[in-house]
Amino acid sequence: MFSKIKYSLFFFFAAAPLFAQYCIKGSISSDTSGTPLQFVEVLIPSLNKNTHSDEKGNFSICNLPGGKVMIQFRYLGFKTIVNTIDVSDSTPALLLTMKVAFNEVPEIVVYGNNYSSTQETANNIASISTSTMRDYGALSLSDGIAKLPGISQLS
Repeated sequence: MFSKIKYSLFFFFAAAPLFAQYCIKGSISSDTSGTPLQFVEVLIPSLNKNTHSDEKGNFSICNLPGGKVMIQFRYLGFKTIVNTIDVSDSTPALLLTMKVAFNEVPEIVVYGNNYSSTQETANNIASISTSTMRDYGALSLSDGIAKLPGISQLS
């Protein structure tokens, strides 16, 4: 009887670390100004867990199993950070700085022939000047183009 209790206790305490739950905590700031970044998405895709940083740039994801996990930090206008972290009870707080990403506009292709007039082409041609776009209140090129007749969708 004593040996059954002894083995039961042994398996109970031996299996306890397998079910341990851990947390990853840290803070996120901008590399240019050093200000905390709020609402940064913190994501662990393999576990389908995510959170966002608070107004001071702090975040915390809990109830994580031990072991290595890939964690992503995403924020609009900044480069995504992807790290692999070994999650355990000795995981230190993460201090991250995100770099500004400069997004480039994809190539714009304009077809036409400078020898033909608008009356000689089969396609409708319309133009809009920058001053007219400003008068319409366009904040970007796509806003200005959307004001042209025949434009129904920009992608």
